[in-house]
Amino acid sequence: DWRGAYSYSNDFYAAAHKVHGIFPDKDAPYTPFFSYMPQYTDLSASQYEFYLSWRDNVRKGNYSKTDTSYIFLYIYEIFALDDVLDHKASLEIIINMWEAYRDNHAALDKHLCDWLTDYALIHNVSIPMEMLSSILPKIRLKQHSILFNLYLFDYLFLSQERITCENIRFACDVLCNYSPFASRFYEDEAYRKLFDECTVEVFRKMYSLGYFSPQNFSHFQQEVKLSRPSYLSAVCSAKNKKNVTVIYRPYISSELLKISFSNILKHIENKIRVHLGYRSRLSGIVLNDGMRELIDNFMKTNYPPPAKPQKVFSPPEAVPHVQKIKKVEIDFEKAKRIEDDSWQTTEKLTEGLEIIYDDEPENNIDISRSTSVAEVEEGSLASMLTPLEKETIRMLLGGANQEEIQHFLLKEGALPDAVLDSVNEKALEIIGDTVIDTSDYTVIQEYADELSSF
Repeated sequence: DWRGAYSYSNDFYAAAHKVHGIFPDKDAPYTPFFSYMPQYTDLSASQYEFYLSWRDNVRKGNYSKTDTSYIFLYIYEIFALDDVLDHKASLEIIINMWEAYRDNHAALDKHLCDWLTDYALIHNVSIPMEMLSSILPKIRLKQHSILFNLYLFDYLFLSQERITCENIRFACDVLCNYSPFASRFYEDEAYRKLFDECTVEVFRKMYSLGYFSPQNFSHFQQEVKLSRPSYLSAVCSAKNKKNVTVIYRPYISSELLKISFSNILKHIENKIRVHLGYRSRLSGIVLNDGMRELIDNFMKTNYPPPAKPQKVFSPPEAVPHVQKIKKVEIDFEKAKRIEDDSWQTTEKLTEGLEIIYDDEPENNIDISRSTSVAEVEEGSLASMLTPLEKETIRMLLGGANQEEIQHFLLKEGALPDAVLDSVNEKALEIIGDTVIDTSDYTVIQEYADELSSF
């Protein structure tokens, strides 16, 4: 039990039991109210009448305009009446208020994650996570609350039906360092539809094989023990306040789990790009053989790569009949006379003009070397590549394999995947496509001739 008893909190406990059974005579008009730690004694007569009226409407499922202080006052009342109210029904009332008012009352997100967890642990009831489906994905305080860690797998992967695109988005938000939903490819309607379908089906397949059981994820994070006073920052009497101790695994802070989830989504995304014929691939993916095989087999069966067109031999067409061109006879004497007349005209037009030639031309221009447009045009791909990137391209075009490229770049103090990704990012910006297949360290043949000028 919490031993720090305060008279004002104990007075609130007694007042809550009295006010709980009082009902309004009629609906009262909205009256503004603000208090950092709201209690009944802070209310004026008109504010008290509105509170009774508003609370009665909330009990009936009607959520009219109110202030944050009224909402907290009612929540404090529920906490104080734990010996009177049904605990499961009380949780549902608080969650419904949270959902109805959170958009205009930001302070609810700050406190209710922890308060709901405290209430559920103290009274040994389960939080109805399905009621939080529209709230949790929008909260940005996940890493600070044990609610997400305690109920994460129940919320996301309790059943196959719970594995939806919306919940996978939520899982990506809290368990990934990478979001495929922010990819430029995801903006395409066809790509988005296929990605959503594939991801849901793959995750449901993983669920059926037991991948999402808490036991299977226990190696990602060690258990921790947390002790704290319940209902922090709330008005709560010593009779209701407890010390809460819980042992859990903080999955959300596990970098290893984030990397694993990110790699699963990346590999699925690569397989979808293969199916759609996209050249670009995500690199740096590390998966165990079992997970990679599961995804590969599923995608190969349900979403295979596009079939390569068969080359069909066609006999050469017959050369069409070409009309013979009439032979033209040239009169060389007449042509000589036209040339002489032309020179005479030129001499008459240039009489009196004196042209002075310097010994040295004003500008020495070396036109012996022809430079490709790709090398000099500002903003071109060649102008954006670093010397190291150009040398890498030359080596790829020269037939260097992946091991040779990696050895060269590491010797130069560069990360191989980072260099290739940099080239592809610049190519996407300039020509709208990647030029290097990072899966096997080869230049995409379509751009080989253009890159050879670098």
